Amino acid sequence: SEYVQSQYNFSLHNRPNSNAIADDTLLPLGGGLSVKDFVPAAYMVYTDIQSLDGLWEPTDYGSGVEYADGVIDLFDYDTPRKPGDAASHQKQPLARTGLQIGLWLNGTAGCFDIASGNLDGRVRDLVTYLEQSRARRIFIRIGYEFDNPMFGYDDPKMYVVAFRKLVTAIRSSVSKETRNRVIFVWHSWAAPMASDDLSLESYYPGDSYVDWIGISIFQQVLPWSPDWGGKRKDVERVLRFAQERHKPTMIAESTPFGGIELKQVSNEAREYISSKPFEEDNWKRWYGSVIDLINDFDIQFFSYINCDWESQPMWKDVGFGESRVSSNPDVMRLWRDLVVNNGVEDRTFLFSGSLDNCGIEAVSVETPGFHFGIQHVYTFILIPILVASGAFFIPYVILGGQRSKRGSSSERVPILSAESVNTDSCR
Repeated sequence: SEYVQSQYNFSLHNRPNSNAIADDTLLPLGGGLSVKDFVPAAYMVYTDIQSLDGLWEPTDYGSGVEYADGVIDLFDYDTPRKPGDAASHQKQPLARTGLQIGLWLNGTAGCFDIASGNLDGRVRDLVTYLEQSRARRIFIRIGYEFDNPMFGYDDPKMYVVAFRKLVTAIRSSVSKETRNRVIFVWHSWAAPMASDDLSLESYYPGDSYVDWIGISIFQQVLPWSPDWGGKRKDVERVLRFAQERHKPTMIAESTPFGGIELKQVSNEAREYISSKPFEEDNWKRWYGSVIDLINDFDIQFFSYINCDWESQPMWKDVGFGESRVSSNPDVMRLWRDLVVNNGVEDRTFLFSGSLDNCGIEAVSVETPGFHFGIQHVYTFILIPILVASGAFFIPYVILGGQRSKRGSSSERVPILSAESVNTDSCR
């Protein structure tokens, strides 16, 4: 995976701490760092409820390979998969890393198929996958960016019914051990909806079905972002919605739209840059703004898309550009200093093996509209996470972690994770 390899290679020439203690089980390098030190806390993959492609077997949607089981095995040096046929779905030892799954429902039509029972077989297949997955924790973004006008979820009530049915089916069908590993994410695109008649409240499945609330950040923090693309106030609106419900928050998808060096910027951006002095550097303009949001709202999960969008057929000429942090020396250095900080005792983000601290407790509650008890997460995972991707559908790296909240004596500790042949971590 490009992200892990580039971070490791950079560390060989820019070691922040040469006094780190080497692990004899690794290939020790000067400073005690190895490739393993840069493996994130979790990986991210995309699939859809109609096919579930990319979980047990690899697939390519035109944006790189998606393969959940494969990426979990990629850098898993400590708990390798047992020999055997992967198709047998045999129970395997848990890996050190987790998964973040973007589950596409296919708009209102797909939600109707879920609600009517047409996809019950696929739901059972998803339950089977979750039960046998080696991921330490599994974050599922059900119908991600439900409020994105282009995604077709124009009937909020149907979306809510589908979301609730999936959550209920999974919680009531998996074992207690798996139930405690699965976390359900309600993910807004944090930009204007298709109509003023729609609202976050109308799409919200309810506190008993939602464990985390997620947002996307692409151009909302950039000064030239058009109204349709959202502004910082749109992001803050969702974050306040989460705070009011005491839900942990994640940046579920993010990348500097237009590219790190603005080579694919929109016409709006070109007009802005040409008409006003623009002196902010490549880091401060986007990354600094996102980190400010993380600090201001105590965001606990940060997903960064680390890839060359132009090289992917699905995204070519869309305008995302080059977002690999390794493509810009200044950004790479600041990423190392402010995000990875590897080898330094007070590192900001955590890495592979840290998801054991991401614990949840299941308690039985009765859900309105259903006739059986389900398990719901009440103990939140106070872990800021970062996801960065490299070459897959949207290759991600998840960095997760915990830090002390302002005005609070409680301490949190950071974590890291990664995606399909790329990487992820926690802050």
